[in-house]
Amino acid sequence: MDLLGRLLRKSQSIPEKIENPRLLKAMHQIALDDTPAKRKQLYAELLQAVFILPTPEVSGTPGLQTSDGQTTIQIIGIKDVSNVDVTPAFTDDEALRNWDPNTPSIALKARAFFEMLLPLPFQAVVINPFDPRRKMLRPGGRVTRHGFESLAKGVLPEPRPAMRTVRPAAGTRLIFGKPKKVFADDLIERVKQVLAKVDGVQSAFLLAVAYGDEQPHGAIAVRLAKPLTEERLRLLAKLVLEIIRPSLKDKEPFDLIPLDAEFYEDVVRKISPFYEQAAN
Repeated sequence: MDLLGRLLRKSQSIPEKIENPRLLKAMHQIALDDTPAKRKQLYAELLQAVFILPTPEVSGTPGLQTSDGQTTIQIIGIKDVSNVDVTPAFTDDEALRNWDPNTPSIALKARAFFEMLLPLPFQAVVINPFDPRRKMLRPGGRVTRHGFESLAKGVLPEPRPAMRTVRPAAGTRLIFGKPKKVFADDLIERVKQVLAKVDGVQSAFLLAVAYGDEQPHGAIAVRLAKPLTEERLRLLAKLVLEIIRPSLKDKEPFDLIPLDAEFYEDVVRKISPFYEQAAN
């Protein structure tokens, strides 16, 4: 773990018991159906939230601490499954203990926390991660750097590119070809690592695609050994987009397309896969 110390200079008025019910509800709603309205509500709740932060060193008595304006906080940094630097935050003490039952912690208003992160290298805040050996107790989420940079200023983040999971309807005129955009090798490698963790993804292709009279845009088409639920496809799209988003222009669309047998045959004749499942 990377440990980065920062001095919090502003005194914090923190409630005695930290629960964040409105933030938990907003994250749950996003998990069910991610819409612009629900995401706006989530950001609004984040501005009002108070986090519990794990920290290896807290001066004073053991247990939950509250910043007095002169507290040096050690921010914990971890690597996520895509090898990206992130830092954890929790909505309540029980959620923290479900991740690590022994860590000291400190309470801090979310906006102040986001301000502290600005000069640091973290690319996201992961809310309510949990030890995979235990059951998930609370809804969780992820605030990207784009998001917390805006929230640190008290501003709701502007929409960023969305990655759709697309199943073209029967009869839709679909045009595809080799993509114009070239992604960095290390970025593609991280996408491949994500795909390798999803059971059932046999191969993947980078495309430029257009539906009907739309302008062409980028996409990743995946050949599946077995059907994935819409929830799993949305999760896969979200994980992939977090990796490629920095390489996209503002509001540039990017799709994840499950390939049926006929479309796969068309694609594989023209484009080589950038990912293939390793043989057992």
